[in-house]
Amino acid sequence: MKNLAGQPTFAGEVERHRNLLVEWNRLTAEDKHAVKPPPKNQRNKTQQKKNRK
Repeated sequence: MKNLAGQPTFAGEVERHRNLLVEWNRLTAEDKHAVKPPPKNQRNKTQQKKNRK
């Protein structure tokens, strides 16, 4: 997978999306309700499988 966010060609679009997220946070007051990480014993199954190897 190639990270396109760092390319100058897409800088305007990346900035537009960042502004959309800022507006979403403001409209929904989402920034006042932090997302807590899950407890260590409830990691997702993909991560658990990777760690088994």
